[in-house]
Amino acid sequence: MAKQTPEAILAAARKLRDERFSKRDRRLDEKRRLRFREPDEKNSGIPAAYDKTTMRYMTPLPSEEGRQIAAIVEAKPVPHIAPPLPEDQPLTTKMEKFLTAAHAELEYVYGRNAWKAEQSQIHYGVGWLKCYLKKAYYDGAPKPPGEEGEDYVTKLAAYDTANERYKRDAGVRGLFCYEHVPTNTVYHLGDHMDPLAVYEIKEVDEDELALRFGVRKDRDGRYTKMPADADTKSLPAGQPEYGTRDSSSRRVLVIEYWDRERCQIVIQNPVRWMRFGSRDEAFLLDEWEHGHGRTPYFAAAAFETDDLDEDKRYDSPLDSVYAEAPMHNSLRRMGLNVAYLTGYPSWQIQTDKEGELILDAEGHKKTQIEFSPGFMFQAAPGQRVLPLPMEGGAELQREILASESRMRQYAIADIAKGVSPGADTANSAISQLRRLVRSALDPLVQNQALRDRQLYQYMLRMVKEQVGETVYVFDQEAGERIDLSPEEIV
Repeated sequence: MAKQTPEAILAAARKLRDERFSKRDRRLDEKRRLRFREPDEKNSGIPAAYDKTTMRYMTPLPSEEGRQIAAIVEAKPVPHIAPPLPEDQPLTTKMEKFLTAAHAELEYVYGRNAWKAEQSQIHYGVGWLKCYLKKAYYDGAPKPPGEEGEDYVTKLAAYDTANERYKRDAGVRGLFCYEHVPTNTVYHLGDHMDPLAVYEIKEVDEDELALRFGVRKDRDGRYTKMPADADTKSLPAGQPEYGTRDSSSRRVLVIEYWDRERCQIVIQNPVRWMRFGSRDEAFLLDEWEHGHGRTPYFAAAAFETDDLDEDKRYDSPLDSVYAEAPMHNSLRRMGLNVAYLTGYPSWQIQTDKEGELILDAEGHKKTQIEFSPGFMFQAAPGQRVLPLPMEGGAELQREILASESRMRQYAIADIAKGVSPGADTANSAISQLRRLVRSALDPLVQNQALRDRQLYQYMLRMVKEQVGETVYVFDQEAGERIDLSPEEIV
């Protein structure tokens, strides 16, 4: 695709986000709030009169169920390459060992990104990994000798030895960047398995960006410095963009644009106000033609639907739990409030005769009296102090029990958590029930396998077509170093 200006990338990214992914982002934001138990203070649904007595209850079930499902479906990827010819079996076996060790090393260096992507797959319907060959891979390698001289052969031999040692120590982390990408920062064109282009819209901490790239603000608060060593660094992962930003924000809006041939990284500068309005400004942080033939984003969906709208395109195994959670939280809040008001009741003073009100020290009639626990209150003759009656407790309790029943129904079966259906349940029945639960979640595992297969194909193709030399990785389990040359990739 043709090169775009920074302003065009910024405008296209926002248009894609607002027109195609806005509903998806709202759903993901709601799920994220429920998952991490963040009350929605603006739309709590709590009447103002009960705001001080109501506890903001948020059920931990979505988060807990997500961990349980992740523990069930988590599996170490095992690469399998069918040999083109029977005599190629030793080479394909070596490639499989290399890929297994390479993935383990990337997880060790960059963190457990596969686990993070699995959590996104379970909670949000799709999880993303990003892995790409660095723009300047082996950037710390020794330099070859220059002009020929009497000792050129000696220098060349020393360079070859030092270069081999460097590549052995660098491993695959000297070649690839590898990270988990939050689902609500990915905006793609085309199918998720092989996108035509991806706009990754994220907010990155300003200090971290400055440390990695050396960018600074000028007097107007705009980013202007282009670092000389930008190609040796990888951008940090960022959070989704929430709300509006101002010039005092400590987060920087960054857009990574990737298509199948080019990468452009853009930073949004503060909005410049013109005479007839305003316009966005953008600063090009880095760009290069990678020529990898695909974008470096690899997705694993949970359950795919037949709908093309982005907010309905993927189903999560926890969608029913998330659908019931707002009502469940609301009912539990009301139940807790009833318990609070009956446990710490409000009181009323009743006068048997004419209902006259008590007078304060200045002679004014009082409609409210502050109740002080631990102190005696002497009512006037003919007056009684009684608690305010609470109505509807039984109906509310029935609704709470019904909601809890639905939550248990939507959650994974107890047998998957190691809880037996009954003391007299046969072992064969328990095994069959566990297999049934596992088969219901099998699409998640199969989609993870499809994602990893594409990732491994990409890594092998980069070694063969882009690197073009022997690469190394250390296998921690076997305790041996594995080398793979382009000629050995069949």
